Amino acid sequence: YDSEDIAAPIGDYWQARRETSGKIKALQEHLQTTGMSTESVLALNEQLDNLLNSLPDEKKLLGRNAWLAEEHFGHNGVMHSETTPILGASSPIAPEISLWFNEDRSKVLGKVTLSWMFEGGAERAHGGVVALIFDGLMATAVALKGKACVTANLKTDYKSFTPIDKELKLEASIDHIEGKKVFVKGEMRDGETVTAICEGLFIVVGDLPKRD
Repeated sequence: YDSEDIAAPIGDYWQARRETSGKIKALQEHLQTTGMSTESVLALNEQLDNLLNSLPDEKKLLGRNAWLAEEHFGHNGVMHSETTPILGASSPIAPEISLWFNEDRSKVLGKVTLSWMFEGGAERAHGGVVALIFDGLMATAVALKGKACVTANLKTDYKSFTPIDKELKLEASIDHIEGKKVFVKGEMRDGETVTAICEGLFIVVGDLPKRD
């Protein structure tokens, strides 16, 4: 989180996973933004059936703990940055998002571009997606304190329509702390226009491991 650039993947496996994720996203975007004929969609379905049927019979890894037990995929921080539905660089459902800490590490800053897959009303983002982004953004603010947390409550106020296919700015910081309760505030902007603000309550569940 020291740079606005997304961190490079750890090893060849996660590099390949990111590339696969990008291809799946491209397919999703194509379906969402083109008026394919019924015949073309049916032909695509056949191709996808053939692809799925050709996949090797691999061991199922259901959930974070199963992946961590394999050890060679990386530690919990790697799994979080690669696979979560909000921030996962290898997740085909995650938006194009980058988060980083400011110089004095008092705030989390970020940018996100929501593709047409996230459209709710006409040419604007679905409100649930906006709340999802705030959850990841504001939990990262708790990580500034070196703490792992779970979400207890989010209150999102929508100030303006959040546009699709346009870079949005993000910001979050800790408002105050009461024991294990961490109160965080967040903001999303389209240029100078605030599209949404959020207040969140997060419960500390432990310390984040220190990494070299």
